[in-house]
Amino acid sequence: MLEPHSLIEPGGARSAIYGPGKEFVALPHTGAEEQLVVGEIDLSGIQAAKLQHDSAGRYARSEILRLLIDTEPKTPLVSAKSAG
Repeated sequence: MLEPHSLIEPGGARSAIYGPGKEFVALPHTGAEEQLVVGEIDLSGIQAAKLQHDSAGRYARSEILRLLIDTEPKTPLVSAKSAG
């Protein structure tokens, strides 16, 4: 357990670790003392969570993010004047 910190006042914050299915992997810590929250995540559940993400719907913000694939061949050495 870490020592209490004198510069940070106790507040309404809490720390926890959530898994891909929104379940607790590590229960929340809400006390006044600082503590390290540790948990193990089963990585096999990540693929199912990614399939549920709506990447073509309301999260697809073309004004903010776009995928650009540059198929032009590159050279390993580029001068600073031509690297625009």
